[in-house]
Amino acid sequence: MSYYSDSNRLFSRLRYKDVNGLLNISEINAITQTSENDAWLGTSSGLLLINTDNLYQPIVTISKHSINDLTHGDQFVWAATDKGILQVDPQLKNTYIPKGLKSVEDESIEHLLLSDDDMLWFSSSYGLYKYDIHQDKLVNLGFSWALDQKHSIQITHIYQNKNSQISIGTNVGLYRYENGALTFDYAYVHAGSILDMVDTEYGNSWIVSNYGLQISNSNGIRTDISLPTEYTTPHCVLSSDNGVWLSSSKGLSLYTHRGRIVKHFGTQSGLINNELLPDLCSISPNGVMLFASKDGVIVAHEQELIEYHRPKPHVVLGQIKIDSEIVNYGGEKKLTKQVPYGANISFLFGVLPEFNNKSLSFQLLGSNDEAWQDFDGSLLIFDSLQSGKYELRIKPRNNGQRRSLVTEVEFYVEVPWFFAPWFIFFLFSLVSVILMGIYYWRSKEIKKSNEKLKKSVEIKTKQLSNQGKALISSNRQLQKLLTVRQHVISEMAEQARQPIKDIQANLQKKGLLTNLALANQCEHSLQLLEQLTHIEPFVTLQKNKRTNQVLAPLLSAALKSWKDEYHTKGVDLFLKTIHKAFLSLFNRS
Repeated sequence: MSYYSDSNRLFSRLRYKDVNGLLNISEINAITQTSENDAWLGTSSGLLLINTDNLYQPIVTISKHSINDLTHGDQFVWAATDKGILQVDPQLKNTYIPKGLKSVEDESIEHLLLSDDDMLWFSSSYGLYKYDIHQDKLVNLGFSWALDQKHSIQITHIYQNKNSQISIGTNVGLYRYENGALTFDYAYVHAGSILDMVDTEYGNSWIVSNYGLQISNSNGIRTDISLPTEYTTPHCVLSSDNGVWLSSSKGLSLYTHRGRIVKHFGTQSGLINNELLPDLCSISPNGVMLFASKDGVIVAHEQELIEYHRPKPHVVLGQIKIDSEIVNYGGEKKLTKQVPYGANISFLFGVLPEFNNKSLSFQLLGSNDEAWQDFDGSLLIFDSLQSGKYELRIKPRNNGQRRSLVTEVEFYVEVPWFFAPWFIFFLFSLVSVILMGIYYWRSKEIKKSNEKLKKSVEIKTKQLSNQGKALISSNRQLQKLLTVRQHVISEMAEQARQPIKDIQANLQKKGLLTNLALANQCEHSLQLLEQLTHIEPFVTLQKNKRTNQVLAPLLSAALKSWKDEYHTKGVDLFLKTIHKAFLSLFNRS
């Protein structure tokens, strides 16, 4: 499929060695225009004159010399050749060499300029010259004005600005001719090789170098100018009342005098990349622009280019794929086939009329991020989109030159079975049944556990009750045993008292001292027996029969009970009885 831009009619072409044989040459070295329709071509085959109004008129050959550069004044055209300089009469179409230029007849003249004061400036491998056409006087300036004599210097361009100042472009920078001397302009020390220059009505100088495009104001301050696209090489500049035209490796661009790009005519407008040649452009007073190209000559009319309004660029969808399957061709605004969940969808597209434009922006409505995003290329892929409705909007990035049309396409990502309403309902029902079953089983288990616990508590309660009753019974039996024991002890003590009393009475009757001592011992024994008969709980039953108790036996009994336990703690207990019992504690530590 071939694409032809309707703006192709804006550019007329005269190609090398085409079928009609009009331009039977292979290379153009210089071009200039002297009137509304006359254009002069300096070629390796000679000097040619063409009519820009009708490119298919016969071409007039003026000279057979190889032409390197051209310049013109009000009356004559001057041509730089491999054999000096030719003066051409446009009316008579004849050439001759002025007497003052005979000395350079054997030199190859490379660059040529006629200044406003009718001074002819030209250069060769021997240096720079100036020739006064009125006085027929030639001055050889050589290369003595060059700043660095150690390295070979090459003159690349000769230019006169609106102030009639001569500028000499070289491969190392720019020199200006002031007060009869050439001085280096340090503002261009890093400008590289100067290829072309032009002044605007605002007093700015536009400089084309191998480093790019710059504007220099009257104060010498330079500003870099943005080129139409990336990797663009500027070639030639032309100034007019409508702005500044720049020919480059990417086509033809129009700038305002301040340096803002207004229009660009590139491959989408009928021009070819790398077609236009450096420093080979010209514009006539009536706006006819002439450019040398690799294939011949291109003629354009400034007013037609300014008035031409290109259609707004828009994206054209060419192909839509789901995974690796092609599902759509062309620019349908809605995709009928649904995109399976988890699949990727890709869009292949181009831009018309800017089919080489790869700088685009897109917006995906329905996604989490609906902001415009920039990308470069002609393929856009979306992976694993969520289910739902989406609208893809694509437009070319226009870099602020003009608005772009937005291309829209709708598509739908289907809902997977595990997100379908019936599956969600089924899943909810299943979970509900499971929860109810768990609740029922749990309630049943808790009820069983409660019943089991209740039975266990009842059993334990009964056991405790029985144990309590047994304890009470045992306690009563123990009390009875103690009571019986006390009665037994009391009875035995009472029976032991009577004999002792009889012995005591007999001893007292005899009255002997020995007998008296025995009587006292009997008295003591009786007291002990008396005390034994009144030990609790027997005494508790006979509260009215309480008697004084002898403390020493009780303390001795208690001491025997606690002596071992205190011994383990490091304390020894001793009981000493004299007349009154007292307790001594000794700590071994």
